[in-house]
Amino acid sequence: MLYVTKPRVNSLTRLFDDVANGFSGFDDFFSNDYSSSRTPAIDVQDTDKAIVVSAEMPGIKSEEIDISLEQNVLAIKGEKNTENEKAEDKFYLKERTSNSFVRKLRLPCDVDEAKIKADYKDGILSINLPKMKKEKKIKIDVK
Repeated sequence: MLYVTKPRVNSLTRLFDDVANGFSGFDDFFSNDYSSSRTPAIDVQDTDKAIVVSAEMPGIKSEEIDISLEQNVLAIKGEKNTENEKAEDKFYLKERTSNSFVRKLRLPCDVDEAKIKADYKDGILSINLPKMKKEKKIKIDVK
């Protein structure tokens, strides 16, 4: 008989995996729980004018989403609640659970905080983070 056990995955294991596989530049190593750190699934696009983050968040209400930016780290927090259940409810199969999550991403550049926009539609959260304009190089004459 073959017994397969699920390996314990922790922050240290993820660190070694990230080192072995190379860092992507968008570091979400802040979370303590591996499974919750991968929820929601995200895409990060780097365009000429902005960083665009898209996150799959089906079944979550917009008022249950909290987005913050501190020291170039974008944090997306939320809580997914399933329908109200009673203790006497019986299930044949139950895969949907209530849980909270935090997803943190280190941004690769400075962004214009005053122009950040977030939109939530059909279970997809889109965050547009405009890049800071680079200062033009000025020539200074020496006299």
